[in-house]
Amino acid sequence: MNVRTIKIKFKDKMSKNIFVNYTDTKADSEGFQNGTLMKLIFRNLN
Repeated sequence: MNVRTIKIKFKDKMSKNIFVNYTDTKADSEGFQNGTLMKLIFRNLN
């Protein structure tokens, strides 16, 4: 099993919301069809 992680720092809350909304619609549907098993989004509270 392979795990790919990506760390993204957003400049503001709107940028983060746009990214999450995009991955929830287009990217997830294409990713799951091509073998993605799971997507996790973590929020760092620092």
